[in-house]
Amino acid sequence: MGDKRNKRYQKNAKKYGRLMAVIREVHAQHADDLCWMPADVNRIFEAAGLPPQDLTVGDPCAMLQNCERYVNCLRSGGGWKSYAELEAALKLIAERLENVVLVVPQSTLLGEALAAIHEVAKGATNERKVDGAG
Repeated sequence: MGDKRNKRYQKNAKKYGRLMAVIREVHAQHADDLCWMPADVNRIFEAAGLPPQDLTVGDPCAMLQNCERYVNCLRSGGGWKSYAELEAALKLIAERLENVVLVVPQSTLLGEALAAIHEVAKGATNERKVDGAG
């Protein structure tokens, strides 16, 4: 009985590992490759053992018009920073917070709050580097 459980566990662990690898790869992408998102979602489905979605395009002109509207929605308002700019700003904030956290005693409420914010900022800058992604 234990051997069957162990084999099932190993099989599920491999499946989970493949699924997480694909999810991390898709997650590490930026908005400039959103056109590939349906294919990426199918890769996630495949890794999870699910059937893929039908990605057949009926009218390519209609699809391109929809894509253009979608991209324009993402850009609406203008002045949006790129991912690289946002990640650089986040890294700078994390570095500055580290200096502040060192000065403010953690035993104070402000110190505890700053330490928590610093951990979140550090985690966000390292998030894309987990398991080689990003």
